[in-house]
Amino acid sequence: MKKETGNVVLLTEAKVKKIARWEDSFQKIVGKSAAGAPVAAKKLVELQPEDLLAVIEKMKTAGEGALEEEWAGPLVDLAPLLFQTDRSVWRDRPVEGYHGLPCEADRCLTVFEKLLAAIAVGDPDPAPFERELKAIIAERGKAVPLRSFEDPVKENYILYYADSEKLQQASEGEVLLYVLFTDELCARKNITAMNAKAYACYGGNRAYACSWTKSRDLLLELMTLDESPAYANSLGYIYFYGRTNGGKPEYAKAFYYFSIGAAGGMYESRYKIADMFRGGYGVPKNHWICAKLINELYADTLHYLLDETYDSKFADIALRLGDLHRDGIGMPVNQRAALYFYLQARFAIRKRRSVVRCYGDEQVEQTVGKALEALIRQTGPEKPPTSLKDHSPRLITSLIPLRKDDYFEMKFRQTEKGPLSVTVVRKDGSDARYNRPMLLTLPDALYCGQTDKLQFTLENAQIHLKEPENPDKKTVTIRFDRIEDDRLLLDGEETARISGDWTLKVPKEKA
Repeated sequence: MKKETGNVVLLTEAKVKKIARWEDSFQKIVGKSAAGAPVAAKKLVELQPEDLLAVIEKMKTAGEGALEEEWAGPLVDLAPLLFQTDRSVWRDRPVEGYHGLPCEADRCLTVFEKLLAAIAVGDPDPAPFERELKAIIAERGKAVPLRSFEDPVKENYILYYADSEKLQQASEGEVLLYVLFTDELCARKNITAMNAKAYACYGGNRAYACSWTKSRDLLLELMTLDESPAYANSLGYIYFYGRTNGGKPEYAKAFYYFSIGAAGGMYESRYKIADMFRGGYGVPKNHWICAKLINELYADTLHYLLDETYDSKFADIALRLGDLHRDGIGMPVNQRAALYFYLQARFAIRKRRSVVRCYGDEQVEQTVGKALEALIRQTGPEKPPTSLKDHSPRLITSLIPLRKDDYFEMKFRQTEKGPLSVTVVRKDGSDARYNRPMLLTLPDALYCGQTDKLQFTLENAQIHLKEPENPDKKTVTIRFDRIEDDRLLLDGEETARISGDWTLKVPKEKA
């Protein structure tokens, strides 16, 4: 039976099963709808190994070209409309208590895809597909650890538990299978498995106890197999803290591997090299180089925070920049600047911990907190104010970077008496319907956060608009991307002049 819905012919499960098993040509099974009307399944069908084995049997005796013309050809485009091909629906379906493994339908879909590909290139040898399908059926009664899985399946299982939360929640059986797959593939120099074990031993997890020696050896071997600079960065940390040398740092080796990591663009390696120049660890002490490296890193990573990408190393860099200003390392002592960067570091590390788990992040947040507390005790204020006088849009927006084509929009209601309530937002230059969050850092209020709008009070206002608003229009809108003195400019053209006594309302910190 088939049911027409608009121009689409919906096929029953029985019809789709006949197509899957190649019980006749696609055109005959579908019927008149094959002449032009599009078809789809009333309910997507999960392919079974028996379905494809039926196809394999017919392949052995089919005439030349029949397989492609009658079965594979139509299914190349129609498979997603007839069969379940979205693997996300199976992702969290445990295979007899083992999350992360492909279920039978998923494995069958893989065979189906490989079969279609083989037919497309004119090499449809049925033998390997028959063996794979029969193996899937034969394993139905076996315990999961005793089943045979291809290496890509084992790799995907290992990658599934790369999520530390998933590994923490895994059953004992799942963890044991993870170790079984990882050790097996490590013995065959599989990069995915070696990477997983190296970083599991780097601090330890549920699957592997901490072993800095094993981690080091795997990382050294990975450097010969893969070009990722992350391995050198991790080795730099191991040697910097003497983790395989009884706690005694090996600075020469650390500098060597951090240099490789830095050359590969690793932010961590770059700021650890700065640390080494600051303290003279294995290199001559050089505060100028230290400050140069950290300032460059700050400029290179600030955009992550501006674009709300929180899993970056910005917090570690802002912390170091705060330290340099506080201690006068490579620059004059400037406690206000130190407070500015510590506030940004605190905001960034809290955001990072909310989206990702990184080794040592708890310690980073504690270090930032202690630095802030000590500086606040020295400089104040004891109680952060809720508003700041003499903080005009010129002062504030000059500290908020804009992407190309972005601009600010100021709005206030016209009134003859009393102070004006002024709102400033950052507009997306590619689509003016959207406001972009602004990174706002206010040392005087001990505040750093992302806010959707700036709210000011303007008293004793003197306002001159380049294009006066309609007197009957109550709301004034001014667009600008820069302020010089009292002049608001957009693309270099003056849009208004505004002077008066400004007070900024400090935004509330978001939870």
